Amino acid sequence: MKKLTVLFLLCGLWASAQTNPYKGMGEKAEKLGSNILTLSKGQFNEFFDNDTIVQIGSALYNVLTEEVVGFVEYKTQNDNDEESPNTHRPDIVSMWLSVDPLAHLFPHLTPYNFVENNPINLIDPTGMAPWKPGVDGNGNTTYIAEKGDSPKTLADQYGLTQNQAEQITGTTGSTPIAEGTKISGQKVKSTTGSDILSLDLNSEMATDQRTIDQAVFAMDHSRAKGDIGFYSTDYFGNAKYKNVINASGSLIVDGESIPLELQLPVYRPSTFDGSSRSTFLGNSPYTIKQTSGNRFKQTDLLMFDLFHPDTKNRMGGYRILAPRGKSDKLYDRLSR
Repeated sequence: MKKLTVLFLLCGLWASAQTNPYKGMGEKAEKLGSNILTLSKGQFNEFFDNDTIVQIGSALYNVLTEEVVGFVEYKTQNDNDEESPNTHRPDIVSMWLSVDPLAHLFPHLTPYNFVENNPINLIDPTGMAPWKPGVDGNGNTTYIAEKGDSPKTLADQYGLTQNQAEQITGTTGSTPIAEGTKISGQKVKSTTGSDILSLDLNSEMATDQRTIDQAVFAMDHSRAKGDIGFYSTDYFGNAKYKNVINASGSLIVDGESIPLELQLPVYRPSTFDGSSRSTFLGNSPYTIKQTSGNRFKQTDLLMFDLFHPDTKNRMGGYRILAPRGKSDKLYDRLSR
């Protein structure tokens, strides 16, 4: 009996030592095992990690060549409607074969989402992160390439022509640019006339997270110049008729990802005095208010000033919603 027990233990240790492609997702993902990859809701086994050909949902996957080599025919989830056009075919049931490789950068989203659950307005041809705008220690603008970026992604994100993007990056077409490559604002200015690249709000790449990144960039850049705020049209392109943008995402502060919701007025729909339709937005929060809203379990409001674009007189405000207990940290970050 003892020998059998030892044998079972050895077999268990051997099996657990096999390569599991979801190990990087942490202990919780490994323990979920049969419930995390397909639409079968646990009806089918999802992962067997001790063969060259493994089964993921109803797909057969070669772990050496990293290719789907076939499908296992399962009966439809609706046993009484197998011939219906709505039958769950194996290629549909097994459409999700992996998680987002950049899931750790977007903790507010499920790693199984596609285009932030907004397929009507957004696309994601590469699955990679966008160009990241920023401000260095001297107040200069920079644009950092993320994995998969190219002149084309730069053009799409910021409403540039392909020729402008190629001049800025020094590469052509969709040639990949090394992750971490930094483009200076001076290089951008020599091509476009300004060191600020405005996020094209009509672009499929203007996702919620990119909108938040661009707003934070605008706050940081305008503060670095000593201004009390920034014009929406300097940092956001095609803002006409957008009025107030609502964007959900996160901001990394001292290594911690803090979820938030941004409510940003970028366009004035009516100006009876003939003044600019742009908005002039305060770049630092001035207070935190508690609210009973249901965006988070307990929600705080970081309040910002909204100024008249011509006179700079205060005419209202805008806000960022954050979970209580994290708002102070976010407040400090956006006041630097």
